Amino acid sequence: MKVVLSTTALAVGCVGSAQSKAMDTSKTLRRFAFGSNIHQDLPQPIWRAIEKTNPELFLSLGNNGIYTSYTFGSGDQAVKLLLLDNRYHKDPYVSKHAKKNVTDFNGQNGDILGDAQWTWLAAQLHESTAAFHVIGSALQVLPNDRWFGTESYSAFSVAHRRFVDLLQVSNASGVVLLRSRFGTPFVNTWFCVGCDPNYVFMYSGNVEFAEINQVQCGATNAFKLTEVTSSGLTHSALEWTISPFHLASAFWYTVSNALLPWHYRLNRRAHFGGLNFGDVQFDWTTSPPTAVVSVKDVRGRVKLQTVFPSTKFGEPAENAGCEPIHAVSPGSVMVRVMALFAIMTVFFASVLVNVVVVVVVPLQILRRLVFGQPVKPKAD
Repeated sequence: MKVVLSTTALAVGCVGSAQSKAMDTSKTLRRFAFGSNIHQDLPQPIWRAIEKTNPELFLSLGNNGIYTSYTFGSGDQAVKLLLLDNRYHKDPYVSKHAKKNVTDFNGQNGDILGDAQWTWLAAQLHESTAAFHVIGSALQVLPNDRWFGTESYSAFSVAHRRFVDLLQVSNASGVVLLRSRFGTPFVNTWFCVGCDPNYVFMYSGNVEFAEINQVQCGATNAFKLTEVTSSGLTHSALEWTISPFHLASAFWYTVSNALLPWHYRLNRRAHFGGLNFGDVQFDWTTSPPTAVVSVKDVRGRVKLQTVFPSTKFGEPAENAGCEPIHAVSPGSVMVRVMALFAIMTVFFASVLVNVVVVVVVPLQILRRLVFGQPVKPKAD
């Protein structure tokens, strides 16, 4: 199996080998795997499932300080990988000097890519004739319903709109967005169904679970831009070291996914919190070509899946603009969020009470048994 080692240094080698060799990018790419959220000190059984899929490449994505691109294959069977830097030029989410009344952030007008990278990305998409465009990012792009406060492009609404509009009017086909996890190689994926060279995929992460998000774009909402997130090679929302923090996190994940509307998901209840990786298969025999993108578990079983054709936006630039695939009322969102926080408050309060009952009270009883009742001083 050939391996893409990272977004900063694209290399190829055999699984289990410390050596790498130059990639033959002239060959048509038929299958690759991707992943992130990996900790070197934790068990890594998922590699057995990844190897069984026999991918030609493994794309390991994360927080890098270099943006670059690679093209595999040629002509109408070309796949272009675009790996973004979402860290070096990103504006801070909050001011570091708030107490000094120094403005060092731009709020919703903040940027992520920086001028040079925006120009580079636009040129890469506009000038490309590839059938599919795979874009790797460390942050989720499409959804703004990240109720749990994770990082995403939605923190900067101007950059968010600029990114989505660019994918529509860039003349790029088969755009695929891949999203990564914060702080480690990433395994989330985004797919833009119909950016203008053929079809665009995006992958992304930073959530420690897998999901598929989508927006509908254009005057008739006929164009779909899809983001597939796969996060959790060694640890995820429901698989981590057993600790009070992890148990609380798993409870939060379970309750929030049951209560909240998640109006960007293809299926509001379709998500996976176990260990997972992404699998992308290209079918070059169909017209147009298609890509089947799957999220699989540690045993190689498909948990989430979607199919992307190599299509373009096909509408004038003035029709650019997208909205979530599910409508949701603000009132409904507010009620659900309040219900979530009420449940979490009760949960943490019950945990505190149980700590007192199970730990503090027995310790006090043991202390009295060992040292006896405290002697009260006699009054004068």
